Amino acid sequence: MSANITFAARIPLPLLTQFRAWWRRIERPQKFAGAVSIFVVCGVVYICSFLGTYIEEAFGNKAAASTALYMDSFVEPIVQGLGAGSSLPAETRAVVTRLLSPTSIGKPVLAFRIWVGDRIVFSNRTDLVGRSFPPSRARTSASQGEVVATFSPEGEDEEYERSLGVPILEIYAPIRKAGTHEIIAIAETIELASALTSQIRAAQYTSYAIAATLASAVVLVLFGLGGGLDRTTERAFEAEALAARLCAASGHLVESNDRDRRSLCEELHSGPLQLAAFALLRVGDLREADQRSEKDIEVISQALEACVAQLRSMSNRLPPKLNELPLAGALNMAICQHVLKTSTRVKAHLGELPHNLPYALKACLFQFLEEGLTEATAHTLGSEIQVSARGKRDSFEIELCYDASPCALDRLLEDLSGRSRNLQHRVEAMRGQLSFKPLPPDRLQMSASFVLSKDSEA
Repeated sequence: MSANITFAARIPLPLLTQFRAWWRRIERPQKFAGAVSIFVVCGVVYICSFLGTYIEEAFGNKAAASTALYMDSFVEPIVQGLGAGSSLPAETRAVVTRLLSPTSIGKPVLAFRIWVGDRIVFSNRTDLVGRSFPPSRARTSASQGEVVATFSPEGEDEEYERSLGVPILEIYAPIRKAGTHEIIAIAETIELASALTSQIRAAQYTSYAIAATLASAVVLVLFGLGGGLDRTTERAFEAEALAARLCAASGHLVESNDRDRRSLCEELHSGPLQLAAFALLRVGDLREADQRSEKDIEVISQALEACVAQLRSMSNRLPPKLNELPLAGALNMAICQHVLKTSTRVKAHLGELPHNLPYALKACLFQFLEEGLTEATAHTLGSEIQVSARGKRDSFEIELCYDASPCALDRLLEDLSGRSRNLQHRVEAMRGQLSFKPLPPDRLQMSASFVLSKDSEA
């Protein structure tokens, strides 16, 4: 009875849990840098492998090309007899031996063979002449007209050369019949390749060092950039939070100021204004009773009338209570109040507007429309005033356009910028931007754009 037992490697659950917890703690830029670094390392390994093979083939092919040129020039004309027979005469073998000596060829040749098919017809080792060996890929490629160089001889006839334990280069070159492309034999040269191997290793190590240096630089830049991105993102969040807090503080301040001013005006309206109006009535009674001179009564009457007018003007300059009103209702209220006061034609294009806006921003928009419509009415040529407002999830923009006198347009833009300082400060306090610009033909545009906080709902 026998049993097959298979051992499966399992990752300990505590180790896997710790790795998952560590991975979740890493920031996104660092995860990105780590993933790209792994990709870079894998790419460098592949590139180094490719470069190593390419350099080895390039040096081998260069040496093989030199040997093949020598065969074409000196050996091929001597062994043309193989085109008619499958053996070489003794005189021809002697000449070939002399031509392939290291002093003649200028290379450390360990062995030389001439093949016809799979049989050796010439060799510096006489015991191999006439023997046949199984076909190899190198000889097959050479029989098709290629020059083949390899550092790993694999044939059975190279057992002696492999046993030497030294680097060798095996080169197969086709021998053609004179004046034709017919291949009549294959020349095999086995050279000592110690110097060539040293050159190849030096070139490979240089390319590996360059690739590794570049990869290290990329990885360092990635991790430095990841840390920089992390710090930049953190600073951006801090700046956004600070801007939101400043905007909220400005809004609370504006709301508090408006509330105090409204309370003051209500107190003035219920107190001094009522008393001034009552005094005016009593002045009328005094005029009728003729108890004082007409001149004194007239002075008191004018002072009281001016006081009442100023108090009413102060009360009218405050925005109404906008807490419970949606944005569209507040904008329509500003437009309707202006139309009732001035009978000016105003055309409003109100798109999809945000609903959940703070009071300070609604009061700022109300003030923008009040001042903008007042300026437009004072300088328009009697044409219609166009008001448009549109909001997105994180921004809001309101525009007011009207015709203006072309000759005074530049001066009007300068005057508007000067008179709208308070409005500009209030718009900027709400994270907005106020701008004036001319539009063709002879039109003027007054616009305000705001950045909405994330809790504003469209």
